[in-house]
Amino acid sequence: MQVRAHVYMRAYSACLHRCNVSHVYMCVRPRVCGLVHVCVYKSACVGMHAHAHSNSIVSGSLYYCELPEPVSRVFFDRHTMYRQIELNPEDSKRNLYNSPVNMITPKVNELFMFPSDINHMIEANGSNEPRQAIAFNSFVKGRFGNYRDVSELNIVPCEGNVSRKDGNSCGVMKAKLKDKEKNPTGYHRCWASLNEKDDELWKISKELFESNAVIFFTSVRWGQASMFYQKLIERLTWIESRYSTLGESNIIENIQSGFICTGQNWKGMDVVDTQKRVHTFYGFKPNDLNCFMM
Repeated sequence: MQVRAHVYMRAYSACLHRCNVSHVYMCVRPRVCGLVHVCVYKSACVGMHAHAHSNSIVSGSLYYCELPEPVSRVFFDRHTMYRQIELNPEDSKRNLYNSPVNMITPKVNELFMFPSDINHMIEANGSNEPRQAIAFNSFVKGRFGNYRDVSELNIVPCEGNVSRKDGNSCGVMKAKLKDKEKNPTGYHRCWASLNEKDDELWKISKELFESNAVIFFTSVRWGQASMFYQKLIERLTWIESRYSTLGESNIIENIQSGFICTGQNWKGMDVVDTQKRVHTFYGFKPNDLNCFMM
């Protein structure tokens, strides 16, 4: 990994050198993960085109040394998409927060920070002296939010109790998971969760019943949803069986759902349409705005 990174940086530095721009990178490891680089615009008429920073939450620049005159300004444009009608404030009422375009003139020993997704550009260096700054990107270290990757959980296959010879026993009261820490609502009823002690479906259902909305993501494989999604939706059959077969209340009737397919694969939209119907049959409220192929 170090060798590959070194080769990459040599090639990147060579490219920047031809553009009269040099970046020196340093990795930092505080409470956030970040990438710091010293940016030097070495000659006149060299600046930075309009851009934003991906894979970053907060970006910034520190002007740690004297800046050549005239000082190159930094422009920020909040509007990065097509727009036809603009309702902008009067010139006398413009400020840093309501203007679509803002300009900052850097000063020595000044640090300014901004959201990484804002489009910005740096004015060309108007002198023959190098212009230097320390710039950085940052991201939260570790995981955050209630994200669950099904592929990382131990979810055993469905036992198929919905189609037993002696009748449908899926979702019956006897299949209730008795551990209150895993099943605080008491809704979780799945035989596989009882029979397989290492099964982790309860992690999904616990967060599901605490949510107002849930979005399922999957890739498309040969005209079908991936095996990870299929295993999950089969294991959740007990939710549907409770009210469609056992005549109990729909415990997810107030939860909106979305379904997003990735990969632009064969019959991807067919998968989306099918799963919208599946979600409706289960008792979710599918939101058309959150059901699409990407």
